[in-house]
Amino acid sequence: MLRLTVLAVALFIGGCAERQFDRPIALESYEQHRNHVSGLDQWEIRSRISIREGSKGEIARLYWRRSGRTHAMEISGGLGSRRIRIQQSPSGAVLENSKGEILVGGSIREVLAENTGWILPFAEMMSWIVGLPHPEVDSQSKWNKDSQIRSIKQSDWTVLLSSYKEFNDYVLPTRVRIFTENPSLSLLDPARGSPDGDTEIRLVISSWGVN
Repeated sequence: MLRLTVLAVALFIGGCAERQFDRPIALESYEQHRNHVSGLDQWEIRSRISIREGSKGEIARLYWRRSGRTHAMEISGGLGSRRIRIQQSPSGAVLENSKGEILVGGSIREVLAENTGWILPFAEMMSWIVGLPHPEVDSQSKWNKDSQIRSIKQSDWTVLLSSYKEFNDYVLPTRVRIFTENPSLSLLDPARGSPDGDTEIRLVISSWGVN
């Protein structure tokens, strides 16, 4: 078995949060956007994912489908040209690699770290990629002129959302940059030692499928 390794004006988004503005926005407009998107738990994305840690980095294609608490994920083209498939349900996660080897664990984060050395904040990313803070962690956010979140700070992470498009009545991010300034936080296997430069994840989402 694997080792188990925003908003405070009479409202809360995932704990105490702070609103920050570069210019005035319509509070009602943001609330409508947040309420619409926060109920979205049936979606799929196709994207390019790049992970950089100082002078080290990897790029791959990512397919990720969510259906409530169930997830299916495929990562290919990176990881030394490997292909991995992961299924996660409330009972745990199962990873199958290109050799047909099976790995079982408690979550996507766990089995992916064990198989590839990638240590990604997938629980938080589920919220960030739809343009919202993770609901269980205090956050600070900034908005753009269209009442969409353009940056989120949570824990050790900063998330920049630089582009949105409309998909089937939902306005969703297509470019997501996630980075940390914590020098001890590794994304590419802590056994390699502390990063020798910036640590970041970039997602360029080519398509959204939403129900």
